[in-house]
Amino acid sequence: MVEALVHLQNCDNLAVEQGECLTVLIPCHSEGATLGELLRRTRDALPLAEVIVIDDGSADDSAAVAEGLQAELDLIVLRLAVRSGKGAAVQAGLQQARRSWVVIQDADLEYDPRDLRRLASTAHANPQAAVYGSRYLQQGKAAGGALAPYLGVKFLGIIVKLLYGSSLSDTHTCYKMLPTALMRRLALQSTGFELCAEITGKLLNERIRIIEVPIAYLPRSVAAGKKIRARDFFKAIGTYWRCRFVATGGSPVVFSSNRTGEPPGRHGYGLLRAHSLSDRCPLGGGWGNEISPLAGSGAHPLADTPTLGHIYHRLGRIHPGLLRLEFSPLASYSPRLC
Repeated sequence: MVEALVHLQNCDNLAVEQGECLTVLIPCHSEGATLGELLRRTRDALPLAEVIVIDDGSADDSAAVAEGLQAELDLIVLRLAVRSGKGAAVQAGLQQARRSWVVIQDADLEYDPRDLRRLASTAHANPQAAVYGSRYLQQGKAAGGALAPYLGVKFLGIIVKLLYGSSLSDTHTCYKMLPTALMRRLALQSTGFELCAEITGKLLNERIRIIEVPIAYLPRSVAAGKKIRARDFFKAIGTYWRCRFVATGGSPVVFSSNRTGEPPGRHGYGLLRAHSLSDRCPLGGGWGNEISPLAGSGAHPLADTPTLGHIYHRLGRIHPGLLRLEFSPLASYSPRLC
């Protein structure tokens, strides 16, 4: 988040709108009919952006289309050998992203890449928030769009309100613009369309502000190639539920004190409660007994310094978004990324 803030502050408004700070991830499965036009529109709208196309085992000429435009449009093209799903494709592209902000762009023509300029400007003004492009912020169902998908998105919005207490007009928009470090810190696991639910659920769990910006939307039909189905609606509900009530990774919190092994005790407990960390639970170690009242069923792992080994064992790697809270004898604290 700090890196994103510094980078955005170093960009002037025009450069931001042209995508200088932005990586555009374009997952694609068998979209050869629209991909070329979409890539040209994206480059025209964002001449300075890093554009990464991830071909998700397409059965048509999508990969060839992307590679044919690679030099002309300055693209990065990745190919997955077999179809793995939108979520898997996005994760593959995210590993290659080099700019401080990232956004997802579908490979069809339902969304207009010119709208990404306004999202980028909003991100520039709000560098610690996530920015969503909403299809329904200023209007209802788009002209020509089917009723079922529209009602599905609205119902999922109700689910989000009930589970997370947040009101969003379009939880399942493709246009989700986040600091790249934050997107990686979410430790995404979804391989399919439920990725949208996982991103939104984890952002809300972390109390990240989501700003919605109205965008244009030209929906297509199943006959025209739309791939999302009714089963994806139920997968989204399940994902929201898991993100809210089941620990699925996220940003672990590590506690250390000025004296090795000293638990924060009541002072630490008060600080945790005061600073809205009640959704994080203890992960092993002596401190767990002291702060166990804070443990929730949907918590992120939390541990003291002597139990870092537990975090490494459970996560399999050092988490890039690790947050350390240090306690002094007076129970003061200073959070920092480490």
